[in-house]
Amino acid sequence: MPISEKERDELLSKISEKIESSAVLNGGFDKLVLAVDHIKEKQNQQTEKLDKLYDPDTGLFSRVKQLENDLQSLDKNFSTYTETNTQNFERIEEKLEKIESVNKTATDALGITKRLQRIAGEDLQDLNKTIELHKRFSNIYWALIALVITGLGNLIWQIVIRK
Repeated sequence: MPISEKERDELLSKISEKIESSAVLNGGFDKLVLAVDHIKEKQNQQTEKLDKLYDPDTGLFSRVKQLENDLQSLDKNFSTYTETNTQNFERIEEKLEKIESVNKTATDALGITKRLQRIAGEDLQDLNKTIELHKRFSNIYWALIALVITGLGNLIWQIVIRK
């Protein structure tokens, strides 16, 4: 059945309205193309950022690897310093034991000297010279202790500076 001219005009009018009101055909497709281009641009930017992240020289993973290497180096240095400090402390303890022995000897000598002063009388000058000699050796031992403590302080200071 043929369509009348009036129906055809109405039908064409409706089609024309649909075409004119269609978002896709009235700039919508252009907007869609622009949106896709914008998405591509953003995706390219993200790809560049990811490439920088995975860069073998300056990326995140190379930095993490460098930090791991630094930590291993610090751990090795710390172990070395710990061993050295342990050895130094053992030497200091040995020297302190010697000093304590010398101190005990000095104390014993002082007691003996006092007893001898009561007994000896005239030989006191000789005994006083012996005591003075003993005091000098005691001072030498204290100087050695001070030297050891100074060396230990210097070692600790160097460790702190290297951190």
